[in-house]
Amino acid sequence: MKSVDNKIAKISAILVILVVLSQFFWNLKGFYVRYDNIKEIQTLNNFSIVVIKLLHAIQQERGASAGYIGSDGKKFTKILSKKILQTNQAIEEYEKFLQSHKLNKGYFVRNIHNIDCYLKDLPSIRKEVQNLNIDLISEINFYTSLNANLLHTLTILVKISNNAELMKRLAAYANFEEAKENMGIERAILSVLFSKDRWSEELYLKYVQIINKEEVFINRFEMIATKHPKEVYSDIVKNHKLFKQIKQIEKMVLLKKSNFGIDPVKWYYLITKKIDLMGIVSDV
Repeated sequence: MKSVDNKIAKISAILVILVVLSQFFWNLKGFYVRYDNIKEIQTLNNFSIVVIKLLHAIQQERGASAGYIGSDGKKFTKILSKKILQTNQAIEEYEKFLQSHKLNKGYFVRNIHNIDCYLKDLPSIRKEVQNLNIDLISEINFYTSLNANLLHTLTILVKISNNAELMKRLAAYANFEEAKENMGIERAILSVLFSKDRWSEELYLKYVQIINKEEVFINRFEMIATKHPKEVYSDIVKNHKLFKQIKQIEKMVLLKKSNFGIDPVKWYYLITKKIDLMGIVSDV
C-alpha cells in the first residue's frame, strides 16, 4: 500500500513539476512574443521618422526647383544647391535604414521599388532643372509622385501595425503629412507665380485643388489625433503671426490675375517657416 502511495505521490509531484514548467515556458514564450512586438513597433516607428525626413527634403527641393524654373534660373540658385545636399543626406539615411534593419519588406516591396526608381531618375531631373530643359508642371509632378510613394509608405505602416496606439498615431500623422505635402506644393506653385507675376490657367486650377486638399487633411488630422498633438497644432497656429500673413496672401492670389508684388524668394522662406513649424507637431 505504501509503495502505491509513493508512486501516486511521485506521479503527482511529476505532474506538478510539468505544470509549473509548462507555465514557465508559456510565460517565457509570451515574453519573447511581446519583446518581438516591441522591437517591431520601434522599427516601424523609426522607419516612419526616416521616411518623413526624406519627404521633407524632397518637398523643399521641389519648391526651390520650381522657383528656379519660374525665374528662368535667375533666382533660387543657392537655395536649390543647399536643398539638393539635404536631400542627398536624407536619401543616404533612408537607404542605410533599409540595409541595416530587418523590415518585413513583403508589405513594402512594390512601394520601395517605386521609390527606388524615382530616386534613380532624380539626378537626370536635376540636370534638366539646372539647364531649364523641363517645364514647371513636369517638374512638380515628378517630385509630387515621388512624395506620393513616400506618403503611401506611412499608410502601409498604419495598416500593418498591431499596436492600436501606434496605429492611431500613424494614421493621424499620415493625414498631417499629406496636409504638409500640399503646403509644399503650394510653396512651389506660388514661388513660380510670384516669379512670373501672373497666373496661367493650368497653374491656377492646380493651386485651388491643393488648397482644398490641405484643408481636408488637416480636418482629418484633427478628428483622429490625440489631445496633445491637436493642442500643439492649435497653439502654433494661434501664436505665430506668419499664419495670418500667409492666409492673407492665399486670399489675395485667388482674387487677382497678376501684379502681386511679392518677392518669390521671400515667399519661399515665409512658407518654409510655416512648414518647419508644422514639423513640431510631427515630432510630438
